[in-house]
Amino acid sequence: MKAFKLSLTAFFTLILTISGGPLWAAPVALLYNGPAADPDGVESMTAILTGIGVEVRTCSDLTKLPSQLKGVALFSIGGTTDDLAPINQMCTPKVAKAVNTWLEAGGTYLGICGGAIMACDSWDDDTGHHATLELFPTESESFIEDQSAKILPIRWSGKSVPMFFQYGPTFLKGAGFPRGTETFATYSNGKVAGLTYTHGKGKVALLGPHPEATKDWLSEDLPGAETWVDSRPLLTQLIQSLGF
Repeated sequence: MKAFKLSLTAFFTLILTISGGPLWAAPVALLYNGPAADPDGVESMTAILTGIGVEVRTCSDLTKLPSQLKGVALFSIGGTTDDLAPINQMCTPKVAKAVNTWLEAGGTYLGICGGAIMACDSWDDDTGHHATLELFPTESESFIEDQSAKILPIRWSGKSVPMFFQYGPTFLKGAGFPRGTETFATYSNGKVAGLTYTHGKGKVALLGPHPEATKDWLSEDLPGAETWVDSRPLLTQLIQSLGF
């Protein structure tokens, strides 16, 4: 029996040598933390992901994504400033193609608020054409034109949850969402607040509100602050349901 244990140890040592790393290596998440990214959102997402055993890396320049996605299981752009121009400018056709190829091979994209807008189809406005990653083939629009923060009731998997919200999107069904889309969260009027979409072998998850918000996001004059509840467990469950 002792000899068996020694041979088993030798076997695993050989495998580790060949593979160049531990067999139990944690999945890797890449979080965007560059221009226009909300640092509070990056901090909260880092805590959520590390709490479930995911290794977190950051990316401050989206033009470098094609080389940074290797070995990454989850890529996320979270909340942003109101001005998405710095991110738009980095979403070149080369970058969008790299992310789509990575998704089709089995990657997962998580977009929250501004990050969700950046995953939907590109759009035009008075300032011109704006490029996106084009990961979900439908349009988004602001759920509320008022850009101030507030607490809104979000219907999440059948339960109403008071959640932090600030100028987030809803997703337009048009004639219907593409095959492989599932809605798991809606606003009080029934418009879509959260969805998942199968993209090749990969998955896309998009959210308008901020389930990653922490109590220190709440100002004294925030409308509905007294009703807010910590919804990070819901986001954790969503991430785990995506395979983490």
